[in-house]
Amino acid sequence: MNKRVIFHVGPPKTGSSAIQQFLHQHRQQLLASGVLYPAHSVDENGISSGNAREICVPDPEGRLALDHQKLTNVLNAFENNPKAHILLLSSESFFRIIDDITQAVPDVEIICFLRNPVEFQLSIYNQSVKRHGNQKPFTPGKRLNLGQWESILKAANQLEAHQLHCFAYKNHGEKGNVITDVLGVLGLRDELSVSGNSVNVSYSFAALELKRWLNQFPIDALQAELDAYLQAASAGAGRYRLLDDETLAAYKQQLANVTAKFQRLLPEQDWQLVTEALNNVAALPYYQQGVHESEIAGLVCQLRRDKPMLFRSLSVIVDSAEQPDYDASLKSLFELSRGARWFAALPLFFKRKLGEVRQKRHVSAHKSTLQPPASLNNAVKVTNADIIPQLSGSTPARLRGGVRAKELPEFAHQFRYQQINLQQSAAVCATETEVLAEQPEVTHLKKGHYYYGGPAFGNFVHFIAESIHRLAALSGAKQQANISKVLILPQLRRRLRKLTKPLLPPNFYEILAYLGVDKSQVVLVDKPQRVENLWIAPQQSLFRTRSQISADYRQFLLQCERRAGVLPDKHLPAKLYVSRTPFLMRGSFAGERYVEQFFARQGYTIFRPEKHSLYEQFRYYKSAAEIVLAEGAALHVMELLGEMNARITVLQRRSNSDQLFSPILEARCKNVNFFGALKVLPSLFVVKGYKSAAHGSALSVLHASAFKGHLTQQLALNGFDTDEFLATVRQDIDSYFNAYVETLRSNDDLKQIPDEFIEKVKELEPPYTGGIAENWPAD
Repeated sequence: MNKRVIFHVGPPKTGSSAIQQFLHQHRQQLLASGVLYPAHSVDENGISSGNAREICVPDPEGRLALDHQKLTNVLNAFENNPKAHILLLSSESFFRIIDDITQAVPDVEIICFLRNPVEFQLSIYNQSVKRHGNQKPFTPGKRLNLGQWESILKAANQLEAHQLHCFAYKNHGEKGNVITDVLGVLGLRDELSVSGNSVNVSYSFAALELKRWLNQFPIDALQAELDAYLQAASAGAGRYRLLDDETLAAYKQQLANVTAKFQRLLPEQDWQLVTEALNNVAALPYYQQGVHESEIAGLVCQLRRDKPMLFRSLSVIVDSAEQPDYDASLKSLFELSRGARWFAALPLFFKRKLGEVRQKRHVSAHKSTLQPPASLNNAVKVTNADIIPQLSGSTPARLRGGVRAKELPEFAHQFRYQQINLQQSAAVCATETEVLAEQPEVTHLKKGHYYYGGPAFGNFVHFIAESIHRLAALSGAKQQANISKVLILPQLRRRLRKLTKPLLPPNFYEILAYLGVDKSQVVLVDKPQRVENLWIAPQQSLFRTRSQISADYRQFLLQCERRAGVLPDKHLPAKLYVSRTPFLMRGSFAGERYVEQFFARQGYTIFRPEKHSLYEQFRYYKSAAEIVLAEGAALHVMELLGEMNARITVLQRRSNSDQLFSPILEARCKNVNFFGALKVLPSLFVVKGYKSAAHGSALSVLHASAFKGHLTQQLALNGFDTDEFLATVRQDIDSYFNAYVETLRSNDDLKQIPDEFIEKVKELEPPYTGGIAENWPAD
């Protein structure tokens, strides 16, 4: 019997959640029919990342990349399974690495779905409000995003016809079903029944606007309950559109222009579904955001009736927060009488107290918790603990090292949040606990008391963002025990066959000293060891969190400032522009040379952090009244400060980085704003030995006129010449491209990357580049 390997690759927003939930629920029935679908987690809303972790690992930029050894293990297990003749793997993460998959498995079959890009754009926006805290109204692009279609077309050109199974995406309730399409490829269309239930329901307009308004408040603790209610309230609600007629007409013409190029991807009836989707959208009622308060009021009244405790909890949060920036009148919908507000606040008070009691019990019993309590005196003692150094292949997203003990609190492992563009739920454990369990027994016992400082990642940014946050509890632990050393696990860089060398980040000992850990106290763990007593505290901040640091941790950082003598200095510049111009080739935005000159003419001091010591950087940031900076490592350096008095403006290099850095800055500074009207071009920098480019080294392009407006409206700065800026943008795009193109084209695995870059540059609208010639780049 011939065995088939099939990958369902999505792409995003094409029903993957529903497909994966169905497949996961019917694993036994599938296996009985000869289809092996590996198990994976599914959250309470039916959402998962599918089988991505089965065959992928994070690359240096934290994105999932194909792990050939993992893939080999999965394929071998499939070959040795006599019950299975089809291996099916599903994940939207596979869409980005289709080339790697087809090269590794030449006979692979790909299942994918083509969705009308207008629907895709609206669905992505709905998801950003629902899951990712977006507060902004919808802003349609001038041109449709056909990136997914281009990727599928590229795959079609590389595969045999029988290897690619491409279908039209079907909305819930329309003729056909994406799950049925998948079952048809498996030959099981008539074997399993498919229900009409929808997974990950889009919000109704009222739910969308209510959630968009509530996203400005600290509602993380109520997020899951609120989302479940709004999805339930949205079920059966009429569809709507956020696009006006003029934009729809422009989109319709754009689609007509590309029909011939993409039509062969689908059967005629499926292509008809894709093209008719635009007519379906046009037939929907158009709602303008920000002017339908009555509909939101009706939903709030319904919420008050259906979920009184949830409503009251939201009321307390809304009332106690600062005045919102927009739709302030909506605040009145959550008003309660004094008695009702006291009654509503009472459960929250008891909930907090109960949490404190539980925390104390957990500490005494070594139970697990990820949220550090308010006090920093929260280190617990673990006896006979094995310390496993970071082994080869360890990364921040895949920690192959840590602590092993019989009674170990869960927070002893390393935790972080998933990528910002993914659903923000619970933090995930980055420690590969199975690797720790496999390590040989450690017999030699070191007597005394030690403190666990955690892993030290070699990358400067990840060291600050993920490696230092346990050290705040060291002082409290020292009051309970005679702690002799702080154990830190450096990332190891392999040099020779049997030798490894610690990879320490820049300013390693300087940062530890600032946090109160003298170099003489530090032990770099490079081989397994067992200690009699190990004191461990939770991380006080998690990478990519949406929550601000606790008040006590902020006070700890302020103490670090005072101990180091970091004080405002009136002799230092009041206005700073923190520049990344030397890093054009490794992650910057095009045209920054002109931006730097512009700010210099406006009286700003051009500050390049790499030319100053860490303490000098602290003093400059503490002394400034106005800071404008290009997104980069300087933002993470600010994590080491407890307070800044400056107004901070961040020029983003990635579209969602405001969500990453807002909690960091707003915990330390009262006035923060971001400029994020930009396009990100494909990165051309490839780490030696890798087959994909490093995402963090991409070149971004700011929207020139929007940027000029931001400077005028937010910073009261005039005289920005968009023509001169765009001329510099074009020069930088040329420089960036020419720096890498020759090397990339000489490598068969990478030679297609420059073409992808060229294509994306040509797709840029004139507001971003002023127009790139059709024959760019010049030969």
